[in-house]
Amino acid sequence: RFLENAIVEFNYNSEIFIYNKKEALNNLIIDKISSHVCNKLFKANLFDNIKFPIGKKYEDLLTTFKLIEKCSKVVETKSELYGYLIRSESITENLSVQSLENYIDAVNQRYQYFMKKYPDMKKNIMLGRFNYIFTYYLKVSNSCIKDLMFFEKLNEEYKFLKKNIKKLGIKNYLKGDSTKNKILKIVLLISNRLFYKLMILKRGINENK
Repeated sequence: RFLENAIVEFNYNSEIFIYNKKEALNNLIIDKISSHVCNKLFKANLFDNIKFPIGKKYEDLLTTFKLIEKCSKVVETKSELYGYLIRSESITENLSVQSLENYIDAVNQRYQYFMKKYPDMKKNIMLGRFNYIFTYYLKVSNSCIKDLMFFEKLNEEYKFLKKNIKKLGIKNYLKGDSTKNKILKIVLLISNRLFYKLMILKRGINENK
Protein backbone atom coordinates (compact mmCIF):
# COMPACT_ATOMS: atom_id res chain seq x y z
CA ARG A 1 0.00 0.00 0.00
CA PHE A 2 1.40 3.40 -0.93
CA LEU A 3 0.21 6.97 -1.36
CA GLU A 4 0.40 9.03 -4.53
CA ASN A 5 3.90 10.34 -5.36
CA ALA A 6 5.52 7.88 -2.93
CA ILE A 7 8.72 6.01 -3.80
CA VAL A 8 7.74 2.35 -3.94
CA GLU A 9 10.04 -0.51 -2.97
CA PHE A 10 9.00 -4.14 -3.36
CA ASN A 11 10.28 -6.82 -1.01
CA TYR A 12 10.73 -10.41 -2.16
CA ASN A 13 10.35 -13.36 0.18
CA SER A 14 10.62 -17.05 -0.71
CA GLU A 15 8.28 -18.07 2.14
CA ILE A 16 4.90 -19.47 1.07
CA PHE A 17 1.88 -20.87 2.92
CA ILE A 18 -0.38 -23.59 1.55
CA TYR A 19 -3.97 -23.89 2.79
CA ASN A 20 -6.77 -26.31 2.06
CA LYS A 21 -10.22 -24.84 1.34
CA LYS A 22 -11.42 -24.81 4.96
CA GLU A 23 -8.19 -23.23 6.24
CA ALA A 24 -8.33 -20.56 3.53
CA LEU A 25 -11.97 -19.72 4.29
CA ASN A 26 -11.20 -19.50 8.00
CA ASN A 27 -8.31 -17.10 7.29
CA LEU A 28 -10.55 -15.07 5.00
CA ILE A 29 -13.19 -14.72 7.71
CA ILE A 30 -10.72 -13.20 10.19
CA ASP A 31 -9.11 -11.13 7.41
CA LYS A 32 -5.76 -12.93 7.62
CA ILE A 33 -6.39 -13.38 3.91
CA SER A 34 -8.03 -10.25 2.51
CA SER A 35 -11.07 -10.28 0.24
CA HIS A 36 -9.34 -8.02 -2.28
CA VAL A 37 -9.12 -9.61 -5.71
CA CYS A 38 -6.44 -7.24 -7.03
CA ASN A 39 -3.66 -9.04 -5.13
CA LYS A 40 -4.62 -12.55 -6.24
CA LEU A 41 -4.21 -14.83 -9.24
CA PHE A 42 -7.15 -17.11 -10.06
CA LYS A 43 -7.64 -19.99 -12.44
CA ALA A 44 -10.11 -18.67 -14.99
CA ASN A 45 -12.54 -21.58 -14.61
CA LEU A 46 -13.18 -20.59 -10.99
CA PHE A 47 -15.31 -17.77 -12.38
CA ASP A 48 -17.69 -20.18 -14.11
CA ASN A 49 -21.16 -19.22 -12.78
CA ILE A 50 -19.65 -16.54 -10.50
CA LYS A 51 -19.94 -12.85 -11.38
CA PHE A 52 -19.27 -9.63 -9.53
CA PRO A 53 -22.56 -7.95 -8.51
CA ILE A 54 -23.39 -5.03 -10.79
CA GLY A 55 -23.72 -1.55 -9.33
CA LYS A 56 -22.33 -2.51 -5.92
CA LYS A 57 -19.22 -1.21 -4.20
CA TYR A 58 -17.05 -3.62 -2.19
CA GLU A 59 -18.12 -6.33 -4.63
CA ASP A 60 -15.05 -8.43 -3.76
CA LEU A 61 -16.53 -9.08 -0.30
CA LEU A 62 -19.40 -10.88 -2.04
CA THR A 63 -17.24 -12.76 -4.52
CA THR A 64 -13.84 -13.88 -3.16
CA PHE A 65 -15.22 -16.39 -0.65
CA LYS A 66 -17.26 -18.07 -3.43
CA LEU A 67 -14.10 -18.47 -5.49
CA ILE A 68 -12.15 -19.92 -2.56
CA GLU A 69 -14.99 -22.37 -1.92
CA LYS A 70 -14.28 -23.87 -5.34
CA CYS A 71 -10.58 -24.36 -4.58
CA SER A 72 -8.93 -27.46 -3.21
CA LYS A 73 -5.78 -25.47 -2.39
CA VAL A 74 -4.82 -21.84 -1.87
CA VAL A 75 -1.19 -20.70 -1.87
CA GLU A 76 -0.07 -17.45 -0.26
CA THR A 77 3.25 -15.73 -0.79
CA LYS A 78 4.69 -13.09 1.53
CA SER A 79 6.50 -11.40 -1.35
CA GLU A 80 5.29 -7.92 -2.23
CA LEU A 81 4.49 -8.39 -5.91
CA TYR A 82 1.65 -5.90 -6.34
CA GLY A 83 1.47 -2.20 -5.54
CA TYR A 84 -1.80 -0.85 -4.12
CA LEU A 85 -2.02 2.87 -4.90
CA ILE A 86 -4.24 4.83 -2.51
CA ARG A 87 -5.76 7.77 -4.39
CA SER A 88 -7.45 10.59 -2.49
CA GLU A 89 -10.57 10.24 -4.68
CA SER A 90 -10.80 6.45 -4.28
CA ILE A 91 -14.22 5.05 -3.27
CA THR A 92 -12.53 3.07 -0.51
CA GLU A 93 -10.98 6.25 0.90
CA ASN A 94 -13.98 8.59 0.46
CA LEU A 95 -16.92 7.24 2.41
CA SER A 96 -20.54 8.18 1.76
CA VAL A 97 -23.89 6.92 3.05
CA GLN A 98 -24.28 4.77 -0.07
CA SER A 99 -20.80 3.26 0.07
CA LEU A 100 -21.10 2.57 3.82
CA GLU A 101 -24.48 0.94 3.21
CA ASN A 102 -22.98 -1.25 0.45
CA TYR A 103 -20.07 -2.11 2.74
CA ILE A 104 -22.28 -3.16 5.67
CA ASP A 105 -24.68 -5.10 3.42
CA ALA A 106 -21.81 -7.01 1.78
CA VAL A 107 -20.24 -7.96 5.12
CA ASN A 108 -23.59 -9.05 6.56
CA GLN A 109 -24.54 -11.12 3.52
CA ARG A 110 -21.23 -12.93 3.83
CA TYR A 111 -21.71 -13.28 7.59
CA GLN A 112 -25.15 -14.86 7.19
CA TYR A 113 -23.84 -17.22 4.51
CA PHE A 114 -20.96 -18.45 6.67
CA MET A 115 -23.09 -18.80 9.80
CA LYS A 116 -25.54 -21.02 7.92
CA LYS A 117 -22.99 -23.14 6.03
CA TYR A 118 -20.07 -23.32 8.50
CA PRO A 119 -21.53 -23.31 12.04
CA ASP A 120 -18.38 -25.01 13.34
CA MET A 121 -16.49 -21.80 12.50
CA LYS A 122 -18.91 -19.61 14.47
CA LYS A 123 -16.28 -18.11 16.79
CA ASN A 124 -14.14 -16.77 13.96
CA ILE A 125 -17.20 -15.74 11.94
CA MET A 126 -18.34 -13.58 14.88
CA LEU A 127 -14.82 -12.19 15.32
CA GLY A 128 -14.67 -11.32 11.63
CA ARG A 129 -17.90 -9.35 11.82
CA PHE A 130 -16.82 -7.57 15.00
CA ASN A 131 -13.57 -6.54 13.32
CA TYR A 132 -15.50 -5.15 10.37
CA ILE A 133 -17.69 -3.13 12.76
CA PHE A 134 -14.51 -1.70 14.26
CA THR A 135 -13.30 -0.92 10.72
CA TYR A 136 -16.58 0.87 9.93
CA TYR A 137 -16.00 3.25 12.82
CA LEU A 138 -12.40 3.86 11.80
CA LYS A 139 -13.55 4.75 8.29
CA VAL A 140 -16.38 6.96 9.57
CA SER A 141 -14.09 8.88 11.90
CA ASN A 142 -11.51 9.32 9.12
CA SER A 143 -14.19 10.59 6.74
CA CYS A 144 -15.11 13.44 9.12
CA ILE A 145 -18.73 13.11 7.94
CA LYS A 146 -20.68 13.43 11.16
CA ASP A 147 -23.97 12.24 9.62
CA LEU A 148 -22.40 8.83 8.99
CA MET A 149 -21.85 8.43 12.71
CA PHE A 150 -25.63 8.33 13.22
CA PHE A 151 -26.40 6.26 10.12
CA GLU A 152 -29.15 3.76 11.04
CA LYS A 153 -27.38 0.68 9.69
CA LEU A 154 -24.19 1.61 11.51
CA ASN A 155 -26.14 1.93 14.76
CA GLU A 156 -27.61 -1.53 14.14
CA GLU A 157 -24.09 -2.91 13.76
CA TYR A 158 -23.06 -1.26 17.01
CA LYS A 159 -26.04 -2.79 18.83
CA PHE A 160 -25.07 -6.19 17.44
CA LEU A 161 -21.53 -5.73 18.77
CA LYS A 162 -22.73 -4.71 22.24
CA LYS A 163 -25.30 -7.51 22.40
CA ASN A 164 -23.02 -10.34 21.28
CA ILE A 165 -19.60 -9.41 22.67
CA LYS A 166 -20.07 -11.64 25.75
CA LYS A 167 -20.62 -14.68 23.51
CA LEU A 168 -17.19 -14.23 21.98
CA GLY A 169 -15.38 -12.79 24.97
CA ILE A 170 -13.48 -9.51 25.10
CA LYS A 171 -10.12 -11.33 25.14
CA ASN A 172 -10.90 -12.90 21.77
CA TYR A 173 -12.14 -9.55 20.47
CA LEU A 174 -8.78 -7.95 21.36
CA LYS A 175 -6.55 -10.93 20.54
CA GLY A 176 -3.67 -10.22 18.15
CA ASP A 177 -4.27 -6.46 17.98
CA SER A 178 -1.71 -3.75 18.57
CA THR A 179 -1.92 -1.88 21.89
CA LYS A 180 -3.34 1.12 20.03
CA ASN A 181 -6.16 -0.91 18.46
CA LYS A 182 -6.91 -2.66 21.75
CA ILE A 183 -7.45 0.72 23.41
CA LEU A 184 -9.61 1.94 20.53
CA LYS A 185 -11.71 -1.23 20.57
CA ILE A 186 -12.30 -0.87 24.32
CA VAL A 187 -13.31 2.78 23.85
CA LEU A 188 -15.72 1.71 21.10
CA LEU A 189 -17.30 -0.86 23.42
CA ILE A 190 -17.79 1.83 26.07
CA SER A 191 -19.37 4.36 23.71
CA ASN A 192 -19.43 4.83 19.93
CA ARG A 193 -19.84 8.57 20.45
CA LEU A 194 -16.77 8.68 22.70
CA PHE A 195 -14.84 6.70 20.07
CA TYR A 196 -15.80 9.19 17.37
CA LYS A 197 -14.82 12.20 19.50
CA LEU A 198 -11.49 10.60 20.39
CA MET A 199 -10.68 9.87 16.73
CA ILE A 200 -11.63 13.40 15.65
CA LEU A 201 -9.44 14.83 18.43
CA LYS A 202 -6.57 12.53 17.41
CA ARG A 203 -6.98 13.57 13.78
CA GLY A 204 -6.86 17.27 14.73
CA ILE A 205 -3.70 16.79 16.80
CA ASN A 206 -1.95 14.97 13.95
CA GLU A 207 -2.93 17.64 11.42
CA ASN A 208 -1.57 20.40 13.64
CA LYS A 209 1.84 18.80 14.11
